[in-house]
Amino acid sequence: MKIVAAFSNWDIRLGERPLGFFSRAWFGRRPFEDTSALEGNGVSYNLVLPAEGVTHGHNVARDSNVWDGMLVDREVPLSPLFVRDLAGRPVYIGSGPEAKLNGEWDAYMPPQDEDGLISSADFNPVAPLIVFPRHCRDLAAMPGRELVEHEHVLFATWRAVEMARGYHARLSGSTPDDDLVATTYAGANVYPYKLRLDTFYPDGYRLPQVQMLFARGDAQGIDPYAAKALGDDIVAHWNAREPGLGYEAWREALGDEAVEDMFMRGCTLIPTLEACNGFAVVSRQFELVDFWPGRAVVGLHEIMDTRIDQAPAGTILEVVRPGYVTGWHIAPAQVVVSDGSGYVSPNAEDPLPTLPNLNLPHSRTVADWRMCWIPTHPEHFEAPAMWGWEPESGRYMQLSGPLWDPLHYVYACTDILRDAYDNPQPLPQNPALLPVPKALVGRFWPVIPLKGFDTFDVAAPTARRARSSKISSMIVRTDSDRVVAGIGYHPLPAEFEFEFDPFWHPELHPLNRGQGIVPEDLEPRICPVIEPAVAPDEYVASVRGADERNAPWLLEKGRLIVPSTDPIQNYPALVRYLISDLDIRDIIRLCPTPVLGDMTRSDAEFNDINLLDIPAERWWQQEDGQQLDSPDALSVFGAGVYEDLWDARQNGVLAIKFRHLVYQTNLPLYILGWWYGVTIPLLETMQADWMTRADDIALDTVPVAAAEDSTGPAS
Repeated sequence: MKIVAAFSNWDIRLGERPLGFFSRAWFGRRPFEDTSALEGNGVSYNLVLPAEGVTHGHNVARDSNVWDGMLVDREVPLSPLFVRDLAGRPVYIGSGPEAKLNGEWDAYMPPQDEDGLISSADFNPVAPLIVFPRHCRDLAAMPGRELVEHEHVLFATWRAVEMARGYHARLSGSTPDDDLVATTYAGANVYPYKLRLDTFYPDGYRLPQVQMLFARGDAQGIDPYAAKALGDDIVAHWNAREPGLGYEAWREALGDEAVEDMFMRGCTLIPTLEACNGFAVVSRQFELVDFWPGRAVVGLHEIMDTRIDQAPAGTILEVVRPGYVTGWHIAPAQVVVSDGSGYVSPNAEDPLPTLPNLNLPHSRTVADWRMCWIPTHPEHFEAPAMWGWEPESGRYMQLSGPLWDPLHYVYACTDILRDAYDNPQPLPQNPALLPVPKALVGRFWPVIPLKGFDTFDVAAPTARRARSSKISSMIVRTDSDRVVAGIGYHPLPAEFEFEFDPFWHPELHPLNRGQGIVPEDLEPRICPVIEPAVAPDEYVASVRGADERNAPWLLEKGRLIVPSTDPIQNYPALVRYLISDLDIRDIIRLCPTPVLGDMTRSDAEFNDINLLDIPAERWWQQEDGQQLDSPDALSVFGAGVYEDLWDARQNGVLAIKFRHLVYQTNLPLYILGWWYGVTIPLLETMQADWMTRADDIALDTVPVAAAEDSTGPAS
């Protein structure tokens, strides 16, 4: 049994940049076709569906960075493939484009007159927040849809804060005579949480909930006028109902089959009382007891009146008139809502939640101090978590509610998921798919302190392979009842913080997000950075299988840190996100040398070829010289795909070549750009400026790590 859905698998090393590719031909192709047979038949591995189908549930990317020197999974999630809309329907949100800008919703933009003015009376300015962009689909045609619809399988990857087991990496610009390097980082003992869950799916399996509503459109061959006529008919049916018949009775008489038939024909009934954004009733044991009715959403619901009620604010109490959505038109439902004045939480005595410090990286959370919070008590889970596309950047992220960020916080479900991946009991129908552990279902999982700590065992990967573990890492847990880090923010080493090098997505760097300073009234509630309690001696004693011949850097006390109560002492690179105008020499001192892998490849005759010296087409060749992704090979995906893909790749290769040029010839400038997450065009400007001011800049100032022997680079 396979989940068959296209996903983006970007190889940034070879010029594929997720945010630089906006192809309607590519993203508009048929997404639910099994293309696994195309691999090896002239199509690149990352353009086709793997033989086992979708297993991690994300669009992913791989870059040339610190992972080049480690034997771990190198593909990292960019966005989920599946979400649940306001009606509770699972929706495939597509393999791209990765940034959903306003043009992706142009079907909902009204026509302009000859002067370019919008004259339509039904213009809805919040359409990008309440309906889906182009290229999204319902799952009716997707094989394996029952596994997704009923949330039967886990969708996750793991961010391993790993070190090298040997000398595997060769840095860009090195020669065959240069030593291989082993990638490491400083302060291993102050990162007690090393094997981190990396997924957009809350609790590792729940489809992210959005306040958007999906309607079938052009991609499914829907006639827009017929779809609107269906919506008008349903409103007329409501107006003709028996006097006094309420919405619930009317909806029950209408029947689920009729509503589903409307949906398949392009008209979606706007959910009201049944909308999937109502508050949850949560027990003291974090169990889900019940849901309140849905809440009104601006643009989908027109509030006709408010009432004093015991329901949470905004909860829909009465439907005055139903509404509908088609692939190009929105007719809001008219409702009466609660003013919230009578609502008393059953968990009202719980403390207020702490808030994420948005000056530190939270790249999957909207940059608004008041929208998300860190859940530690039952009351914190009552308001639902909502996801969607942030208007500023167009990136998919959490917009409100209890925070889900397992990269930076430890959740009560983390170890359950870790065990499920490390000791897998796969589905009998497909050994690549893992079922959801029963213990996860039907409750909420708070942020918790960390007991014990993660360390390294050089032999762990061999043992994991023997038991078919789906985690490729030598990170293991040293169990203990002792709390080594309280509830707080777990920094990542600077090399691991962004999914891939920040040149490609500078809009997620905290200095670029525009969140402003924390409001004064919220400052006391900001969650602190953890105070790790693993001493260097305790950490060194925990490492297994390392000696002076085999990964000696795992045991070097000189690279460990005596824990302090000052987070900057424990994590010096945090100043990267807090100070925008550091002196360049301080940046050079604090910044680890970024790893950029060598671009040399061997052909079928074992001749070394430097990809930087050859055109883009040859970057995508098999070892036998066969040219991949020709017009004929890509024609199966549709007209225009070949041109769009290769235009994007060739432009990307130019950026990759420049990136390597700066790395090889001006490492201090590369470090400066990497530190701030500048774009490649800005790096080009910086390079030109640097050359004109060379006499004023100490170009001989380089990081200590760059001059180390083959145990470097390191922080």
